[in-house]
Amino acid sequence: MSDDLSLLLSQVDLSQETTDRLISDFFAFKHPQFPIINRDLFPEVFEKSKQDASKHIYGPSLGVCLLVLASGALGSTDSPVSPDDSDNAGMPYFVIAYRILTTIWAGSFDDD
Repeated sequence: MSDDLSLLLSQVDLSQETTDRLISDFFAFKHPQFPIINRDLFPEVFEKSKQDASKHIYGPSLGVCLLVLASGALGSTDSPVSPDDSDNAGMPYFVIAYRILTTIWAGSFDDD
């Protein structure tokens, strides 16, 4: 899974300029409606998640950070999003977040 995620992450724009804009859009347009992310702590969590990803460590924090980027990509967009269109704004970030979080979730069950 690690190699697959590395490949997927290499295909999304994680440049400072882009991520700053997406995070700003998330907190401007999405967060007020659904404030579940601590705005003050997020930058630190995001930077740590990026550092971990560079070491091929893909934890739940990275998944949540990618969901923030995906939501930020939708930002102020009022147009409807078709689930059939994988080129929609934010979808590349969402796909990776989904892989990370569902893999962690599936691995959380034990035999007890």
